[in-house]
Amino acid sequence: MLFFEGEQSLAGIDSINLLIWPHLYDFLDHKKSADPRNRISIIPNKRTIQLRNSVYIPIPNYLLHISGEFISPHLPIKETVVKAISILITRKVLNIIDRTNGMAFDIISEPFIRENLFLFVSGISDIEFCFDFEPENIWLSESARVIDTKDRLFQDMLKTKLKDRPDCLFKIGCTYYSNDYNGRRKSTLKLYNREIKLLKKNNEYPANFIRNNPFKIRIEFTFKKNRNTSYLNFNNLEGDYHQIIERFIPYLAKKYKKYFLDKIMVNPVGNPCFAKIYALAHADAIKGEKRLKASGHQKKDEKRFIEERNYLDLINKLKQSKHIYDMFMWELPDSYFVEWERACSYSPFDFMDEERILFKEDGFIFLKDNWIMPKFRTIDD
Repeated sequence: MLFFEGEQSLAGIDSINLLIWPHLYDFLDHKKSADPRNRISIIPNKRTIQLRNSVYIPIPNYLLHISGEFISPHLPIKETVVKAISILITRKVLNIIDRTNGMAFDIISEPFIRENLFLFVSGISDIEFCFDFEPENIWLSESARVIDTKDRLFQDMLKTKLKDRPDCLFKIGCTYYSNDYNGRRKSTLKLYNREIKLLKKNNEYPANFIRNNPFKIRIEFTFKKNRNTSYLNFNNLEGDYHQIIERFIPYLAKKYKKYFLDKIMVNPVGNPCFAKIYALAHADAIKGEKRLKASGHQKKDEKRFIEERNYLDLINKLKQSKHIYDMFMWELPDSYFVEWERACSYSPFDFMDEERILFKEDGFIFLKDNWIMPKFRTIDD
């Protein structure tokens, strides 16, 4: 069950995690709530790097988590990321400070974030594509080999290299995983009952609503950077999520063919996106994967921003942006402003409807014009 503003989608992006640049770690308060519904959050994470003599050390890092309920089906994914970062800044989850003078940049506009997106996030850590079905339209093949956690072979299988594993499914509780499952990365594909999962956790949806929703069964594709895919980059996430899924269909079909075909049987009625994946998975040859670009092939403008990935560069750009705003404010002629305090006893509120005021700043009133575009007017106008 994937909803955005009350509208249910049977195919979509269940979640996306983005890598935050290390120079922002000191300014993050991951314990502070960015969204009361947990649609966006900061996730502390750890990765390991190898030193000499096969010594591994843990390195902390942070991910920006965006759930499917926050992703608008009508906007480009990049706009969703920009909006999420803007909320982090507004709610003080991300509070960027100039270390030279201790000044905090309290207001950072969305246009600035959009233009300098790759100074906030360095890339994509992982993404999940999901497809929901009614229980009667999906079933386990009688010929599928299933290894349960209770089976004594289960632990032995986890120690076996993927290429040496049998063509099978792993079952943990009520969830079926593709045979590339391991305790750390989970698996590329999984099948589970969404109702059971939602009822177990403290969810925003009422229990009756969850039970009465007919689309309870979910197939989920999980891709993690540098582990089971090389296609997690912003070039492949151009457009809204419908366009992104269409771009990924051949790749998803290839993965379904490898792990789930002839094991998990599907009647894709009512789910046109998955119908394409399922049909293509049955083809002898799957073409179209070349429409995705590997992570090493990035646009020149994206590469240029990634090379400017240090703290000083971001601070300098923020200072420049603030300076332009300050200059704009000082250079406006006095006739554009309404004086906040006057020598007489009358207040500006005696001369205008209070709802026409856009905002107040440093003793001035900024007025709306015709309720649409802001425009500065004198009180006499």
